[in-house]
Amino acid sequence: MAEDPRPITDLLRRLGQGDREGLDELVGLLYTTLRRMCRSHLGRLPAGLLTPTALLHELYLDLADRFPDLPNRQKFFAYAHRAIEHLAVSSLRKSKAKKRGGDQRQVSLEGVDLPDLRDGPEIVMVFEVLARVEEQDPELAEIVKLRVFDRLSERATAEELGISRKTVQKQWIAARSLLVHLLGADRRT
Repeated sequence: MAEDPRPITDLLRRLGQGDREGLDELVGLLYTTLRRMCRSHLGRLPAGLLTPTALLHELYLDLADRFPDLPNRQKFFAYAHRAIEHLAVSSLRKSKAKKRGGDQRQVSLEGVDLPDLRDGPEIVMVFEVLARVEEQDPELAEIVKLRVFDRLSERATAEELGISRKTVQKQWIAARSLLVHLLGADRRT
């Protein structure tokens, strides 16, 4: 039996109105799902940054600080996904800056298979460039995230985004090309 979306929708409405109790109830209701999302994001990054629980607490603070207007469950989870990703990468940046005095290694994707960049020190730069790609073309950025970080196949990516496999193939080629271009530009500056 499917979960009744009404309580979540009501809680989201209350959250949008700045109701902290609504936020507490919402996070309590979705705690397990949100913690699983946090664990999934952290699984893509080097070990030891944060625990899923700590990342979830950071998400809670982000929601409490912003009280975003998220009219439905889908918008909420899209927001949570982006916020968790941002918080995890920010933690990684801080960790790298402390370890290396703020220096970040520049990397080119020429001749590099993108999925291999999930674990290396280049991940910070990849996320920074991916943020710029997202500004230019959010669909391309989403395809990169699903293919590289979630390791979805072309077919699974197409199903996730509700587009054809052929479109994913074309967009994947364009996304890789744009990433190589942007990373190359960063290396020259």
